[in-house]
Amino acid sequence: MSSQSKNTPVLDPTIFLCVNEQIKISNSSQISSTHKSIHTGISKLGKQIEKNFTSSYSNIIGTSAMNDEASRISLTKSIIEHLYCSGYSDIAKTLENESKIDLYSGDSKKKELFIELATMIIAIRNGDFETSLSWIKLNRDKINPSSHFEWKIRRCQYCRMLIDKDSKLEDLISMSRLMTSSKSEDQGDSDATEVSKLMSALLFRKNLEENKDLSQFVNSFANSIAEICDELIR
Repeated sequence: MSSQSKNTPVLDPTIFLCVNEQIKISNSSQISSTHKSIHTGISKLGKQIEKNFTSSYSNIIGTSAMNDEASRISLTKSIIEHLYCSGYSDIAKTLENESKIDLYSGDSKKKELFIELATMIIAIRNGDFETSLSWIKLNRDKINPSSHFEWKIRRCQYCRMLIDKDSKLEDLISMSRLMTSSKSEDQGDSDATEVSKLMSALLFRKNLEENKDLSQFVNSFANSIAEICDELIR
């Protein structure tokens, strides 16, 4: 053994443990200090929000809707209709029975049409396009021709398939044909331009996200379910 190795001091293992613990304590103190500084700012956030918003809502709560029987009936009808369109048909029926209010004043056909419409809206919101398309085919005489609901639903369906990377090319081509065939003759040039642009998106489907304008264009129609439902309700 060389003289150098003999003269090399051997450190006590407890020294390493002490140093390690000291580092841990130092890190913990730093984390605790950082947490306190963050928490202090966040804890004041609620008070800052309260200062900028009114705590009194009396001026936006209307009481006129409950002043007389006719107003109460009208409000209850609106709530029942909203429940039907929101997919809570069981609650809507219960409220209708308990309040003894008959929607549309005994007009059973009008009520039936409304419930069918509400069912279709729920189907569209859940991504079930075929149910709504079947209903449209059976009730064309009850729908305003200028609404072009079938075209809008097919367009939405096609765009959602374009975004879905698992969609097969043959399925997209079939859907594009259904979409274009649903376009009526009275639709304007703007819709014709949309079709051309949507068909071109088919060519760039694998790199659609890289084309910002085309991607936004496709996504706007893929996310148009709420708009379609609102139009159906009106």
